[in-house]
Amino acid sequence: MKPPEKKQQIVMMCPSCAGALDHTHIKKPFLPFLFKPPKIRCPHCSRHSEYKETNIMAESYQHWQEQLRHQVEASLSYLPTMTREECFAVLNPKHFDDNIHHAHQLRDMEKYIAQVFKPVLRDRALGHGDCELLLTPFQHHGVAKALNIYGHCGHEHNTEAWTLLITRLGNKEFLTCLTASSPTVDIGSILDTQGAVSIWPTSRAATAP
Repeated sequence: MKPPEKKQQIVMMCPSCAGALDHTHIKKPFLPFLFKPPKIRCPHCSRHSEYKETNIMAESYQHWQEQLRHQVEASLSYLPTMTREECFAVLNPKHFDDNIHHAHQLRDMEKYIAQVFKPVLRDRALGHGDCELLLTPFQHHGVAKALNIYGHCGHEHNTEAWTLLITRLGNKEFLTCLTASSPTVDIGSILDTQGAVSIWPTSRAATAP
């Protein structure tokens, strides 16, 4: 007798907060004979979504996340290896709330970047056109020594923006500095947009010099 085949788990994500979901979060209808589609309650934001919506969200989110991962991996490969003192000289944290992060592996670095820019990836997965991710080289004393990632998302007065500066500490180790930015600031005033790479085309990225 053959053992029962395991059903492939369908990846689901909340369209509201991009939180991961599984089949334990499915809320079955009170009267199954009404053939209503099951609702899925997100344990992170407590919002209910249609089963199909969570599948579409997961597929779209992972598509843009994978695009970001490939571009970041290609860009990080060009960073020079520096000492800890040299990295901090490039990062130059100026504010108390600047977040310094040490990633010991490339995979850890990629996870951290995805975590930082999760709201941007969420908005892009939902099809919002006013979100942006921009990768640029960071010049220090005339030499490109770091990677700068700028991202912003939101609508009307509820907007968020971040700038993540990445330096290479070892072969697969990285030091980063995360700062909050103004979403209304001119990109050219905070980033060297020469050689910039936009993860997806937007009106602001298209007009960058």
